[in-house]
Amino acid sequence: MRRVVIVGASVAGVHAAQALRAAGYDGDLQLVSAEVEFPYDRPPLSKGFLLGTQEAVDIALQPRSFYEEQRIALLLGTRATALDQHALTLADGRRLTYDRLLLATGARLRRLEVPGGDLQGVVYLRTFEDARALRERLAAAGRVVVVGGGFIGLEVASAAAQLGKKAVLLEALPAPLGHLLGEEVAQGLAQLHQEHGVELVTGATVVRFAGDSAVRSVEVQDGRSFPCDLAVVGVGVAPNGELLGADGGIEVDSRLQTSMPGVFAAGDVARFPLRGRHVRIEHWDIARAMGEHAARAMLGEDAPFEASPFFWSDQYDVTFQYFGHAERWDRMVLRGDLMARSFVAFYLQGGAIGAAFTAGRPRDALPLRRLVDQAAHIDPDVLQREEFSLRRLSKGEQPGG
Repeated sequence: MRRVVIVGASVAGVHAAQALRAAGYDGDLQLVSAEVEFPYDRPPLSKGFLLGTQEAVDIALQPRSFYEEQRIALLLGTRATALDQHALTLADGRRLTYDRLLLATGARLRRLEVPGGDLQGVVYLRTFEDARALRERLAAAGRVVVVGGGFIGLEVASAAAQLGKKAVLLEALPAPLGHLLGEEVAQGLAQLHQEHGVELVTGATVVRFAGDSAVRSVEVQDGRSFPCDLAVVGVGVAPNGELLGADGGIEVDSRLQTSMPGVFAAGDVARFPLRGRHVRIEHWDIARAMGEHAARAMLGEDAPFEASPFFWSDQYDVTFQYFGHAERWDRMVLRGDLMARSFVAFYLQGGAIGAAFTAGRPRDALPLRRLVDQAAHIDPDVLQREEFSLRRLSKGEQPGG
């Protein structure tokens, strides 16, 4: 194997390149990115970078010297347009031959297709360019409407409020993230934002952005109108699976190899096997782990990828952490004080812990990861009682032992 091509300078792509070199691969290594920016870390875009506490140099995945020292050829501002079993075709007509290829193409924004969506001041946040433009607009804005109560929307609303803006958050569901966290926890999250001055409007579906050349208000289905001079839309993403014709994400096997020999996929674009079904998880930590695993698989390692999903979100002075992946559950067990932001919420399916969501308890991180990875069966009464140590439970010790 003398030629490896990685498409996408994402966290999965960069960590794959790094892992290849660390494992001793010394052949040609090319990293293709449609973006012109040097590879950067995406999570800070809606957190520290938006608040002005971090700059471009702070969020680089690696310093520029790293790519030179590791002999990684960066092809920035270069879009891949087609793929066959022998070569990757670029927009300028070049063809890059490969022995192994990794698709780490990530995901693209979903657009809100309503009248007025093209007005100035209606913006989205996905790339560094988006974040830089949004930071400038936020500085000049007085009233901000955030459309969508997912983690990106919540973090943007948090940043706007901390910057002293009048912020309104419009969410179509009864509570932000209610589908992921359950009604009780979601309501606690909503209260956090309300305590910081964000006007939260639930059950609100946007039907129109109003204004002449620039947005002046956002209208929802019941006729209400929310004035603003900046509207930030966060309504999800779609995987960039076009190179393999996979609109819903690229399906891979346990080694992260696609149906095309020699071609692997990792990160937000990949649908990988987890607990008997294929899933696509948009987590930084999963993308990093997948990139590193794909690198080893390209070098011949035959071990299956074992996922331990995890993500975090910074909102105001609170850091939330989520361990596992629970699309459904039949019981939620709460330990601690939700309103004091010192709690753990366990999501159980058939008695097994499928996921845990926590705030204000950094010491619980390791035992929570263990409990979720084990899909542990623990009496709900034990889980919710503080006198029973999570560390001991995660090691298989019985209460009182």
